[in-house]
Amino acid sequence: MKEATSNATIDAVLPLLARDHGRFALLRQSLNRFWQGGTIHVIVRAEDMGRTRDLIGEDQRFHIANQESLMGGIIGDPPGVGWWTQQILKLAASQVVRSEFYLTLDADCLLVRNVSREILVRNERGRVGYDARNLRPSWYQASSRMLGLPKTIPMRRVLLRSCCTPKQPRRSLSTQQLWRVSAR
Repeated sequence: MKEATSNATIDAVLPLLARDHGRFALLRQSLNRFWQGGTIHVIVRAEDMGRTRDLIGEDQRFHIANQESLMGGIIGDPPGVGWWTQQILKLAASQVVRSEFYLTLDADCLLVRNVSREILVRNERGRVGYDARNLRPSWYQASSRMLGLPKTIPMRRVLLRSCCTPKQPRRSLSTQQLWRVSAR
C-alpha cells in the first residue's frame, strides 16, 4: 500500500545507469551538502540494482526503484536507454514518490546551493525561471532562411528549464500524463 502524499517536503528522482555511477558520485557529494528534501528515488535497471546498492550503501536518504517495475507495460519494450525512456521514468516516478512535488535529476546535475521544497515550490506550483535572452538565435536565423522569412530574432522572455533537468513536477499531474502516454 502506498504511503500518503506529503506536502511538508519534496522528494527527488534520479534515473541512473551503471555507466553513470562516476557522475552520480559527484552529484551525491552535492546532495550531501545542499539537499534539504526528502527521499531520493534512484531508478535503475534490474541488472544494475546490485552495483547501485553497493554504491549507495546504508544511506537511508536513498530508495532504489526497479526501472522495469515502474515501466510495466507503459510503452511495451522500452526503447533502450535513451532520452524517451528517461522522460517516461520521470513520469512513472510519481508511483513511488511520497511528496506532492518532486525534483527530477540527471546524473550530470549538481546542486550548488540549498535545495528544499520552500525554494522549489511557491503557491503550490513548481517554480520556473525566465530569461530575457533568446537562447537559440542560430535556430531562428536558419529557420527564417529556410522559410523565406525576414531574419529576425525575437527578444522575449524565454522559459528556462523548459526542456532540461531539473524540474519539479506535481505528482498528480505526472500520474495523469503517464496514464495518457500508456493509453497510446
